[in-house]
Amino acid sequence: MIHLLPNRHTLSLLLPCIFLLASCAGPLEYSYMPPKDHVPLRLKRPVLVKLEPFRDSRDGVRPVYLGEITAIVSDMNATELVLDRDVAGIVTEAFMRHLKGVGYTVQEENGTAAVDFTVTGEVKKFRLDIGPRDEIEIILTINIVEDDTENVLWTDTVSANKERYSGVMGNSRRTISMYISSVLGEVVNRAMEGFNIFVTQTEGTMDGHPPAKVTDRPLQDGKGALSIKTDPPRSKIYIGEVYYGLSPLQVDIGPGIYGVRVEMKGYREVEERVSVRTDSLTEMEVEMEMNGE
Repeated sequence: MIHLLPNRHTLSLLLPCIFLLASCAGPLEYSYMPPKDHVPLRLKRPVLVKLEPFRDSRDGVRPVYLGEITAIVSDMNATELVLDRDVAGIVTEAFMRHLKGVGYTVQEENGTAAVDFTVTGEVKKFRLDIGPRDEIEIILTINIVEDDTENVLWTDTVSANKERYSGVMGNSRRTISMYISSVLGEVVNRAMEGFNIFVTQTEGTMDGHPPAKVTDRPLQDGKGALSIKTDPPRSKIYIGEVYYGLSPLQVDIGPGIYGVRVEMKGYREVEERVSVRTDSLTEMEVEMEMNGE
């Protein structure tokens, strides 16, 4: 029997094809690209944050799985969209880069110094299906834990559910990576907005509000208190889109970040965002300005 071995010229032609086929069938090599609009915070002192790796709590999927591919991707030959590393890892990386980007000091993995806050979170949903329209859904939960007491001071759920038409040219590995980064960046920014407001108000550096303090009256379990005073009094108070009454006003409410709107005839409307902590009183004082009309 005669064995024919490919010559050097044949091998030089075959190797690029083999490499191309392998790369088309391989996982998506993903690197998070954060938004470029990080605005440094005005922190009264350095704030040290410990970021725990996010936990992937999606049901019944592999850690690297994102979704199905039912449309042509120019440089990918696969029916499933999978990453080259686990989804929880890319979410943790995204938060790490955002925290550092706005000025927090993030403790290294083996650091032993006492931290101000520990951030933990879960990936509840992270799916991207590539088809006639690309559909992506991300749901994350975020918790801020006080290091000294180990109490959960604030928790939030942030999400995005979007779809897009990939265009006449279709998708490629690069466009898919950019789409993931774009939507993930929006979700992380939303979480960071609440985190930033919470931390800066706790530090007493935002809008002149003092740090939250323990209220001197009993509160419902798991709730905090929000006290709002206005000058002049008897202004209308809206929390979110719900009307709560006239100032001065104090309400028991769950921990979180709230939008407060203050209205009074003849005066300019005031809108602020405030943080409420469990078992604590957050005070808000508003000096109304008359309309110049």
